[in-house]
Amino acid sequence: MISDEEGKAVQEIAKATGKSVDAAREFGGFISKYIGGPLEQAIGIWEDKLKYRRWENQIRLAENAKNFLNARGLDGPTRLIELSIAIPLLEEASLADSDSLQNRWAMLLANAADANGPEIRRAYVGILSEMTPIDASLLEMIFDADAATPPSPEGERAELWTGKLPNSISVAKPEDDQENKVVLPEYELSLVNLGRLGLICSAAAFGGMANMKWVSITALGRQFVIACRPPKANSRQV
Repeated sequence: MISDEEGKAVQEIAKATGKSVDAAREFGGFISKYIGGPLEQAIGIWEDKLKYRRWENQIRLAENAKNFLNARGLDGPTRLIELSIAIPLLEEASLADSDSLQNRWAMLLANAADANGPEIRRAYVGILSEMTPIDASLLEMIFDADAATPPSPEGERAELWTGKLPNSISVAKPEDDQENKVVLPEYELSLVNLGRLGLICSAAAFGGMANMKWVSITALGRQFVIACRPPKANSRQV
């Protein structure tokens, strides 16, 4: 049985979003499990910010995260998420309308709630919030190409050729590729953004400017991809 304060909070959130009291209580209960706090605290985080669109995104996040945990044989969280991570994660995820980004937010939440999952840092929330769907898919392409290439004896990571985007990323420059071929603007911008976020680095420079035709994934980039993916999708966790 919920307390009077919890009941009032549930009614307020239902009124603000146009959803039923039962739906509001279910969402509040879901969040309270993840942060280890009472229902009124979980709902209170949102009561002055919830709007219809964000409510729908939160429900989708909850359902996806639950499904991701169930796929691992878990009925719910096996570790609590620190509020310093949970609050900004839930806040930013509610603003993501892209299905691909929503899935990454849900996986980040599921991994944070899994005691056997990777370490989740608060910085990952800020990084994901500044990425577009193209940024995210491009980073995964780079991750997979790097994972498929053994590091050098000195431990250096692969230098990857991006001149064939969006079709492929390769370790070697194809013979039929032209050095001066222009990468599609949206992919060039994504490469620059990934570099700005510290997820990749340019392997070469020209005239003092980064040359994004050759890139390498950074340690931060690898760990970030792992944090936003199902465990089995990571062929090499480092």
